[in-house]
Amino acid sequence: MFSMQTMAFVSSCRIVPVVAVVAIAGGWYSTSHAAPPESTPQRITRLIKQLDADTRAARVQAKRQLFEIGPSLLPHLPPPELLPSNAVRGTVKRLRVQLERRRAADSVRASQVTLGGRLTLEAALRAITQQTGNRIDASRLTAASRRQTSSIDLRNASFWSAVDEICRQTELDLQFADSPDGPLLVKSATSSRSPVAYSGPFRLSAATASLRPIFGDERHRLVRVTLDVASEPRLRPLFLTIDGSKISAAASTGEPLPALNPEARLELPLSGRSRSASVQLDFKTAADVALSRVDLVGSMSVQLAANTQRIAFPKLPQSSGVARRRGGVTVTVKKAVSTQPVDSGHEVRVQVSVGYDAGGPAFESHRTWIFHNEVFLETSDGRRIALNGRHQTSLESDGGVRVEYQFQNVKHDPGDLRFVYLAPTLIVDVPVRFKIDDVPVAPQQKTR
Repeated sequence: MFSMQTMAFVSSCRIVPVVAVVAIAGGWYSTSHAAPPESTPQRITRLIKQLDADTRAARVQAKRQLFEIGPSLLPHLPPPELLPSNAVRGTVKRLRVQLERRRAADSVRASQVTLGGRLTLEAALRAITQQTGNRIDASRLTAASRRQTSSIDLRNASFWSAVDEICRQTELDLQFADSPDGPLLVKSATSSRSPVAYSGPFRLSAATASLRPIFGDERHRLVRVTLDVASEPRLRPLFLTIDGSKISAAASTGEPLPALNPEARLELPLSGRSRSASVQLDFKTAADVALSRVDLVGSMSVQLAANTQRIAFPKLPQSSGVARRRGGVTVTVKKAVSTQPVDSGHEVRVQVSVGYDAGGPAFESHRTWIFHNEVFLETSDGRRIALNGRHQTSLESDGGVRVEYQFQNVKHDPGDLRFVYLAPTLIVDVPVRFKIDDVPVAPQQKTR
C-alpha cells in the first residue's frame, strides 16, 4: 500500500496548575505556576516507611496517600536495594509503574495555547514556547518578517492549530527539516494551504495526491498520497507503525478507492531531530474516472519515549565511577577522559552504562533508539556542546547498555563542564486517528 521516505520528523509535591494572564507588548497570554507544596520530603519518607507497617490498614493508607501525591513523587522513590522487604519493594515497583504511566498519559496530550492581541511574530513564538515547551525555528526569516504583527485570538488551542493559524496570518509555511530548534518557519511559496488534521500532539498533512500508471494494469491508475506526520517538538517519537488495512481513501464523490496493498505493514523509525516522517500511501482508481480530490480516514500508532529524565554529572574529569539514578533508570559514568588541548581544542571521551529496573524499556536488538538517547556537554552558564564525534555501543550481561561518546574540538576546560544524559523511563504506544478531506489530485503527466 505504501512506500516511505524520512524527511529532513525536584519537586517534592504534587503540582497543581494555576492559570494566570500575563501582559506582553500588544497582547496577553496565559501561563501556569506551581501551587505551594502539598507534601514535604519528610512526609514522603514517613509514608514509605509506613508501607512496612504491622497492620494492613496502615499499609493501604500509606499506598493511597503516596499515589495521591502524583507523578511528582517519582524522583523521591528510593531504589529497590534500599527498601526493607520484598513486599515493600513490590509495592513501590507497582506504584512507580502506575505513576509513570499516569505521567506519560499526561505528557502525550496536546499542548494548549492561549494567546491574544496584536503581536509580533517573535513575541507570539516566545509565548507559545513558554506555554508548551515546544521550540519553533524562525532563524531563516528576515528580521523584518520576525517583527511583522498580526491579530491573534487563541483560547485553549492545540499547539499545532495555533502554529498553523499564525502561519496562515503571516503567509508562512512549516518545514520539517532536521533542526534541533523545532519545525522551521519559511516564507510560503504558494497561496494554497495543505489540508491538515490534528490528533493529540500530532499534526498530519497531505499536500497533494498524484496519478500514475500501474505497470501491467491498463484498467486502473495508481493514486499516491503523501502523508506528512509530525509530533510536537517536545516529544520523542521512536517508531511510526502503519497498518494498510486501517487507512482508507475515497473520491470526493464518495466512491471508495481500494488500497493497492491492504495487507502492507510499515514500521518507520523516526530518527533525527525533526520529529516527523513522510509516508506515501498508494490506492487504485479506474483509469476512466476523473479524479480531482481525495478524502483520507484512518489510524496509525506512534511509539514514544516518555518521562525523559535529565541526568547530569558536573566536574566531568571527577565523574568516573559516579552513578546517578532518576526514576527507574541508573546511569553510571565508567570513564571520563580528555586529551591535552591542541589548537582545535580537547577531545573528550565519556563511557557510560545505562540500566533500567525490571519493567523499564526493553533492549531488543532491533530497537536501536536506546543507543541514541540524547547526550551533550554543558557549560556552567547552560550552553550546550553537542555530540560531534563517534559513539560505540555494546550490550552488557545484565541487559543494560554501555556507550562511549566522543566530543571533538572542545574549546572549554573539561573541568568546567558537566555531562548530561537524557533517558526515557517509559515507552508508550499512542494511537493517531485522523480524517483529511479534499486532498487535491494533480493531473497525470502524459508519458512519451
